[in-house]
Amino acid sequence: MDKRLQKQLEAYEDDLISKEYLRKAKERVDGERQRLQEKLSRLEEGNWSTHKKTRPGERQKLQNDVNSLDRLKAKAAIRQLISKIEITNGQDIEIARSGE
Repeated sequence: MDKRLQKQLEAYEDDLISKEYLRKAKERVDGERQRLQEKLSRLEEGNWSTHKKTRPGERQKLQNDVNSLDRLKAKAAIRQLISKIEITNGQDIEIARSGE
């Protein structure tokens, strides 16, 4: 999402898109980020106490890794926790946890 927003900003700076289009693109990205964060929060709330593949210490480590600034560590943790992400209509997101 940040890359998309950065590309839009660069396009604006190069006078390829209007300020209004940049504003709308930012709103879309911010909205998408918020929806994903909400879905991730719901997933975390329902997942940590019942996750079948990890022990409590491992769950805490995965939680910390997901929130890590190290993108590779965060991606690896997310891959362990999520088995499938399905996007329909460009905005409806379904996330399936591993072990479901």
